[in-house]
Amino acid sequence: MKVGDLVVWHSVMNDHSNELDSDYGVIIKMAPAEDVFSQSVQVLFTDGEVQWMSPGFLEVVNERR
Repeated sequence: MKVGDLVVWHSVMNDHSNELDSDYGVIIKMAPAEDVFSQSVQVLFTDGEVQWMSPGFLEVVNERR
């Protein structure tokens, strides 16, 4: 995972929902980390929201070349 990658984040609307909500975004920054488990990435989502997230919650849809 690297800056410029297109990613998707899947989440459920609530605990009683079987449907997934998918949000797409682009990685815009990566925080330095001691190891892969403490890594975090900043994602710009299509709705304009920017969030820091763990890469474990994201799926790469298209890698930057």
